[in-house]
Amino acid sequence: MVQADAHMNHDAIEDERLVTLADLLTTCETQDNRTARVSAIGLVETLLHFTAEYAPDGDLSGFSAKSIAGAMDWEGDADFLLHAFREAGYLTQANNFENWELLSEWSDA
Repeated sequence: MVQADAHMNHDAIEDERLVTLADLLTTCETQDNRTARVSAIGLVETLLHFTAEYAPDGDLSGFSAKSIAGAMDWEGDADFLLHAFREAGYLTQANNFENWELLSEWSDA
């Protein structure tokens, strides 16, 4: 189980899904790819903490897009953000973390 103090390690930062999320973020923000990558790292880290605290089984389906985006201090379109997380492979269509166990391993490393 992921503890509330979970964080990403180096493997998570190099993950292909993070690159995809950063690419998707450049389509909605006026950020270059490097800035979008830093934003993506922060968003994933924040979502990891939120999930560990409020949905330790990785199931975010009980939360609205607005609630999840708000937990990440996202000021843009909440539906776009969750769509980007799904497209990048972090979330399933039901807003469950994809491979939550893998994220648990990242936080334990």
